[in-house]
Amino acid sequence: MRGWLFDVYPDYDKNRMVCWLKTESGVDKIVDADYFPNFYVHGEKRRLKEIEDWLGSVPVRDVSFERRKLRLGSQELFDVLSVTPATYSDLRYLAGEIDSRGRYRDFTLYNVDIRLSQRYTMEKGVFPMAFLEIVRDFILLDEQWAIHYDIPRLSQVEMGVRVRGRSKIKRFSDSIHSIKLGDRIVRGRDEREMLLELAQRMGMVDPDVVLTRNGDSFLFPYLYGRAAENDVLEEFQLGREASLVSPRREGKSYFSYGRILYRPPKYTLRGRIHIDTGGSFLHMESGLYGLIDLARISNIPPQEIAKLSPGTAVSAMQVNQAMRDGHPVMWKKNLPEEFKTAKELLVCDKGGFIFEPKVGLHENVLEIDFTSLYPSIMVRFNISPETVLCECCPDSNHRVPEIGYHVCEKKIGLIPRVLSPVIRRRMVFKRLAKEKREERAKEKSDILKWLLVCSFGYTGYRNARYGKIECHESITAYGREILLKSAEIADQHGFEVLHGIVDSLWLKGEGDEQKLIEHVSGHIGIPVEREGVYKWIVFLPCKTFDVGAMNRYYGMFEDGKMKIRGIEARRHDTCELVKRAQMEMLDVFAKAESVKEFKENVPEALEVLRKWVKRVRKEDIDLEDLILTLRISKSLKEYSVFNNQVAALIQLKEEDVEVHPGEVIRFVLLDSESKIADERLRVADLLEGGETYDKEKYIELLCRMGETLLQPLDYNRKRIAGLMAEDQA
Repeated sequence: MRGWLFDVYPDYDKNRMVCWLKTESGVDKIVDADYFPNFYVHGEKRRLKEIEDWLGSVPVRDVSFERRKLRLGSQELFDVLSVTPATYSDLRYLAGEIDSRGRYRDFTLYNVDIRLSQRYTMEKGVFPMAFLEIVRDFILLDEQWAIHYDIPRLSQVEMGVRVRGRSKIKRFSDSIHSIKLGDRIVRGRDEREMLLELAQRMGMVDPDVVLTRNGDSFLFPYLYGRAAENDVLEEFQLGREASLVSPRREGKSYFSYGRILYRPPKYTLRGRIHIDTGGSFLHMESGLYGLIDLARISNIPPQEIAKLSPGTAVSAMQVNQAMRDGHPVMWKKNLPEEFKTAKELLVCDKGGFIFEPKVGLHENVLEIDFTSLYPSIMVRFNISPETVLCECCPDSNHRVPEIGYHVCEKKIGLIPRVLSPVIRRRMVFKRLAKEKREERAKEKSDILKWLLVCSFGYTGYRNARYGKIECHESITAYGREILLKSAEIADQHGFEVLHGIVDSLWLKGEGDEQKLIEHVSGHIGIPVEREGVYKWIVFLPCKTFDVGAMNRYYGMFEDGKMKIRGIEARRHDTCELVKRAQMEMLDVFAKAESVKEFKENVPEALEVLRKWVKRVRKEDIDLEDLILTLRISKSLKEYSVFNNQVAALIQLKEEDVEVHPGEVIRFVLLDSESKIADERLRVADLLEGGETYDKEKYIELLCRMGETLLQPLDYNRKRIAGLMAEDQA
């Protein structure tokens, strides 16, 4: 039997691994009932013997002593206790019991929380979406890091539902109106019959990929809930294998990079690939073929990887490399930061370097970027937890600039070995995409970009398996040194630095671009790319301080492409009214070939803004174009000030709708000064169509947007509002 390893997952009820093989003729199910994962316990030999004796009274498959490599980069062997539980479910339970018997300090446990699908494919020497043959075991006929590889034809179907409710807000208690499966609509008055017909049609259509919108947060919990309500849950099978329906992971709110976010439960379909297109960041950024490529190199099946973050994929690849090297993976990593004095903290904890942008309008500006700078630093300078401040090379000649940390000279670290092929792979896909030599190359390049972006952040993340704050500090130290040195080289070639941020420089001058790029690349040892030359570019000031903003600008390249960062048109919370008005103003400036023409086009751009202000005053704007978006940071009772979030939460509570911290709310402002929730705004799903919106507030938003674009030309919000008011008079 030959085919592609389409899906892999553990069956906890029957203690076996299930694989689905996509062949030329269909899909086949393969069951492995002989796979039993183990875990390791390390500690004092006396204490390990106590655990061995205790396990004699517990149902386990096997307990034995082994010698294993436990430290990254070291070949030293340690005595460990290998424990093979009787069932898959017992693995976490037994590990927790042993940890508690050691008072959470006497034992270090390994290989406890690795995904079984990932671990199984690694130990079998295969990977998801690999082409292989099955005789008695897997015979790999594919190469994991191949650039050009075949994938099977995957049938896809979209799925959605309409409910019968008293408002536009969907509730789990609402009955089903109709269900969409591809181009067919299942409808009727009897919910039970509709659910059974859906399951039947799913079996007849037999799609490989099921695409939903909010499938994890609403569609699947709703349908399974209705099936339970109608007593047809056992017959309601949407996967290729019947299973007890429960989310793979419960929903939760969490804090990340200064924001509260919400991750909904994750629902999977056995033997298929379910992708929630509204909830999968990786799918939104790369599409199905990017997910498949990532599944291949991370050893996480496509359906699972679609529901994870780029950082989790990076962590999985690090785990894979450690396992290949013969190192078990530590559970509950406990690696404290090295002690530092206050002076050392000031030197080490600086982050990336930024040249403050020169606010204003500039002409003929060159932008150059370092290719994946921080990941390239990790590879180029061997930055990894076991190499920075290693025990074997205290007198190493490899020193981190400014900080002085020594870096190992004897071994290449885990992280460089993981990232090096990823960097090379992305460069190949970028070239193929640019040359249009492979149809899906851009999707594959885009998904690898996010892996590389997250690889840096994970070195300083306290919960990362292979994170270490000294690595994080070393990377930023090298980054600062590189940017400063690059600016110095640019000055030697006759260029002035207008702006610089971590891995990019904006330069103005009459020097030779190619010689500059070759000089910087050769000196630093990391490739530099020419992003392009701007006909004109506008660097914007901060909203609260009179200094240049780090990442707010817009400009026009010589090839006619516009690049915008940090302005309203790029923000997710901006309403369509403001976005459309701003893009029309930018279209006016796009006609300018020089700074002189840009300034000449300012009156025309203001006319565009005036047109939109007039439409707002005449109430000639669709309510859909006025919808604003805000993220909820806490529960209703935790807010102490009445604001838009509180008004929206009050409305939703009255509709029996629960909103978790981290979720977003969408609404239209009716009277922004009102202290009554229903008068202040209307939640988008409750709009009836006849509401009168707050015209002055939306005009204020338009004027604020105009200020964003024109502030460097002395057009502040007050001046713009005055011009719009003159028109009214």
